Amino acid sequence: MAEAIDMTQFVPKYFEMDPKTDDLLRKGSMLEDGMVVLLEMPALRVDIVSEDGQPLSTYYNPETREQALRYNRWVTVSDLGWADGDMCSFIGVYHDGTKKKIEAPNDFAWYVKKNSLPKPIDYEAEQRDQQERGRPVEAVRAALSESMRLYGPRPS
Repeated sequence: MAEAIDMTQFVPKYFEMDPKTDDLLRKGSMLEDGMVVLLEMPALRVDIVSEDGQPLSTYYNPETREQALRYNRWVTVSDLGWADGDMCSFIGVYHDGTKKKIEAPNDFAWYVKKNSLPKPIDYEAEQRDQQERGRPVEAVRAALSESMRLYGPRPS
């Protein structure tokens, strides 16, 4: 039988943010060390706690319990890094001190506790940065297109 865990640390599968205390990061590239976050993806969370705070039978299943321990709890981001440009990776530190390596695609959204933000989220600046990062790709495409126009396709 599983050891007792403080069930109040788990959020429900269909968690709803409180706009007074929580915000939403559109993607993983907005994460920073020290932020307290929760993956905004109900499909990865499981229901293990009843409305009266008691463990459901899924709590005793090792797979769903592990999934809940990883995705149904707020976690502090530590040692943030990037893998293959498409994945964010960090050590998640939970309120009870346990740690797990968390990896997720950069396009996944995250809830964040406002009091853990190093600065307010500037969505307009993030959008400008994204557009700026897209410009080199456009420049390369234009250069390749011009090269094809001038020199034709590469010989086989």
